[in-house]
Amino acid sequence: QRHIVENAAHELQTPLAVCRNKLELLSEHPDCTEDQLKEIAGLHQALNGIIRLNKSLLLLSRIDNKQFPETRDICLNHLIHKILEGINDIYERKALHLRVSEKESLVCTMNESLATTLITNLIKNAYVHNYEKGDIGITISRRMLTIANTGIDKTLDKELLFARFASQSKQQESTGLGLAIVKSIVDLYSIRIDYQYANGMHTFTLLFY
Repeated sequence: QRHIVENAAHELQTPLAVCRNKLELLSEHPDCTEDQLKEIAGLHQALNGIIRLNKSLLLLSRIDNKQFPETRDICLNHLIHKILEGINDIYERKALHLRVSEKESLVCTMNESLATTLITNLIKNAYVHNYEKGDIGITISRRMLTIANTGIDKTLDKELLFARFASQSKQQESTGLGLAIVKSIVDLYSIRIDYQYANGMHTFTLLFY
């Protein structure tokens, strides 16, 4: 099944890219009406969602097949600040209140690409599933990282939280695979992940042994 998923996702990359390019060419055609441009924009949005989904499936397959052997020591403090710079700009419209507390430096041995994906998915999750002018708190200590955010006023189902395609949100930006990818990465490196909801905050905790 892993090989089938990987092969299918890989083979889909080229035709999806071709479809996107053709839609872009159509949108630039001088004879396009306003209604046709709206239809093309809708198709383009749907296609981008499929492309994101395909990339996520391919990444999951590669993680499951342990295709990221290169590792090095990574300071997550530096990585988190780098990721926040980009994400803050993307979600600036939400005017979220961000607090980062660095008690110590957190250094782990991981593949750099997977470390970036792990932290990006958790931080993006806190932004996407938040409301306007909500709060995000990130706390970094020597062996522990917590990412907390305001959001829906109820505890999420832990049985479904990390399941593939079991998104508990209707956010259009979500593929339903973000936390599944997080779970695959932490399992690969024997990192413990925990989720709690208390005092209006959804908190994900990573424990590095």
